Amino acid sequence: MVKNPIAIFRHPDRSTVKAEVDFCLDGIRRGDSYLTARYASEPLAEQVSHYLNEPAFDDSSLFAAGAFCYRPTTAVKSMLKDWYLESYRWSCQDQLSLPVVMQRHGITPSLFDADQLSNPYLTYLGHVLR
Repeated sequence: MVKNPIAIFRHPDRSTVKAEVDFCLDGIRRGDSYLTARYASEPLAEQVSHYLNEPAFDDSSLFAAGAFCYRPTTAVKSMLKDWYLESYRWSCQDQLSLPVVMQRHGITPSLFDADQLSNPYLTYLGHVLR
């Protein structure tokens, strides 16, 4: 049994919010079509700067948020609402805000012992631009 109210995958390639925003911004500068189409108009640098200036924020985790499980406790429901509001306020790059809102709500996730991109339980189809 999982003791924490959320179980999620670690990010497969990066381990901090700062590393993720650097990756996105570098990709946009290089003209990566996926990153440019998705994030070029988003204030990613400002968002992460805001988070890094929060005294209580510890930038030591990044999650692959494509699939996760949770118990709908009061704290989790409040965190999920705040995660949505952060995405609405800042950017659709929800991986940037997830560690922040989890910490704000005192939620420590359990981590799956697998990779979201390659495991026997999920099939990753890749990002598709529509």
